[in-house]
Amino acid sequence: MQLDDERYALVLGMDPTQALKQTLILYDADIPKQEALIVDLGQEPKLAIARSLRPAQLPLEVLEYLSPRRNLNYHIEPNHKPA
Repeated sequence: MQLDDERYALVLGMDPTQALKQTLILYDADIPKQEALIVDLGQEPKLAIARSLRPAQLPLEVLEYLSPRRNLNYHIEPNHKPA
């Protein structure tokens, strides 16, 4: 997909009650693929989805970075430890 700021992203997950507030992995050529930014649109009110794209519509470097597949699994850990 493409965001309203023209960045490319891949959906990691979503809250079924807020279909447009998905968790995304963002394409950024300056950040290694293994350290890609993960963004929760529910926490980023200035970002929004502009359009959905098929893999064939992505530039090759974006396609390789995001590697869209049928099934993806990510494990996300919080930055902080609970008190």
